[in-house]
Amino acid sequence: MRFIDNDKIIVSNANGRVLLVDIKSGLVVQKFEVHDLNATSVAPLPDGKYILTASHDRSIHLVSIADSRTLVTFYDPPRADVSDGPLLKGNEFLSIDSAGFYSASRGAERQAVVKIGGELYPIKDLRSNYFRPKRIAKELSNR
Repeated sequence: MRFIDNDKIIVSNANGRVLLVDIKSGLVVQKFEVHDLNATSVAPLPDGKYILTASHDRSIHLVSIADSRTLVTFYDPPRADVSDGPLLKGNEFLSIDSAGFYSASRGAERQAVVKIGGELYPIKDLRSNYFRPKRIAKELSNR
């Protein structure tokens, strides 16, 4: 639970949702359905316009409070055997924006897969059309 301002708090719950709650009434003002598994953490950015959410689905989302839209998602995909821990180590990274464009380190790009229409594809197969590191950097620098 984190305070957004004097009137609202942002909370995460076990079904993957993040909720904006009016403190006085206790009513849910807004729902953010951004994760597939438990939303474990939530933090508002200092400007109060965006939140960062984290989950057991191994993703972090940068979300606009104004329209509930995920702007960028950071992934740490699991290995085939989850007990081996995270796929991405050290300086490896994978970031995907809401339009599907991405930026990734070489190691992440070699190993990551994306789900499109229920099918899994190696992200490296999408490189020519969707690899846009400058777009991702610009999106992040605007926040």
